[in-house]
Amino acid sequence: MALADSLKAEKIVKLPWWQKALAVGAVAALILLLYFLTLDRTYKAQITQLQNDIAGLEKQITDLEAIAKDLPKFERQNAILKKDLDKAMTKLPSSAQVDELLKDITVKAKTNGIEISNFERQNDLTQSLYIEVPVAMKMKANFFPLMIFFNELARMERIVNVSDLYLKRAKEGGLEVSCTLTAYRFKETPPAQPGAAAQPK
Repeated sequence: MALADSLKAEKIVKLPWWQKALAVGAVAALILLLYFLTLDRTYKAQITQLQNDIAGLEKQITDLEAIAKDLPKFERQNAILKKDLDKAMTKLPSSAQVDELLKDITVKAKTNGIEISNFERQNDLTQSLYIEVPVAMKMKANFFPLMIFFNELARMERIVNVSDLYLKRAKEGGLEVSCTLTAYRFKETPPAQPGAAAQPK
């Protein structure tokens, strides 16, 4: 192998200068060709990546422009939803407001001349989205003041339902009345315990 390489080298050395120049030029051209082919593939890959990046950015811009265009509509819808929520909050009190509501009911009864003999809060009944707050009530009243009282309950901002209504004529006159008043409150989510670790999934 060494002898063959030596012979080839001798042949090259003995070549005329112009053949040597052509050989060197051919090798240089081959090297440049290989270099530019590699460089071309690299540039093409970079250009493809840039085109993909540009397409992604253009889509994001289009999406943001669509959101910006509909932003006033979203703001109006949000204002309507907030108004509806505030209205619902007035009808369904929080846990802290229930006692105030029940006190207001007893005040309305006494204002109409109704004598309350029993006003006992029962166990709350938990539903999927709200909690029922039933109250067993017994009272003595004349017919018209009783109707006025029930009408005032129906007109309250808070929702109060009257059920299990039972009327009986009292010996001393008027009516003995028993019923269940049911108020409703929001089912509040209990606050997270501080420092509680998240359960692994």
